[in-house]
Amino acid sequence: KGIDLEKIKKLYKNENFEKKDFITIEDCQKILDSINDLKIKHFEQKRAYYNYTKDEIVLPLKTQFKDSESYYSVAFHELGHSTGHETRLNRDMSGVFGEDSYAREELRAEIYSFLQAQKLGIKYDLGNHFSYIDSWTTSLENKKEEIIEAIKDSFKIVDYVQEHYIDKATLSINKEIKEETVMEDNEP
Repeated sequence: KGIDLEKIKKLYKNENFEKKDFITIEDCQKILDSINDLKIKHFEQKRAYYNYTKDEIVLPLKTQFKDSESYYSVAFHELGHSTGHETRLNRDMSGVFGEDSYAREELRAEIYSFLQAQKLGIKYDLGNHFSYIDSWTTSLENKKEEIIEAIKDSFKIVDYVQEHYIDKATLSINKEIKEETVMEDNEP
């Protein structure tokens, strides 16, 4: 509450927050395609979510998003939630809408989404995310230490996604680039 969105946008564009080597949208897709420890499903629907019981991410069709970056932003947000599974980072995922534990998980996923978008160099729509998280602020209003714990957990999520999904996919992407370069160098 009381956050000046314009100041945040200026900070995000500031040299200190700007990533120099952006990942491409195609690379984002390769990262999602390389995930083999949970399912990612698409349906014509308006809602995106992570189903803990089935350990799967459910997303609307790509064509339902206003652009590719919006799709990948949502997909990576849900990937952040999936790290709470007991086989990954084992966070409390028992909450239902309206409960404090649900609000805590959403806060973690939102902070992670910002950090991950910045790291990947994809768009992060501050307005959409702040309006979404605003509904959880009343649950956490008197628990100021929760933001510190949420930030700590968000960094753990970024590290987990980097190590288990992005790095593995990046190795494959770099291998493809090297193979293409070698083929081009060997052409007569």
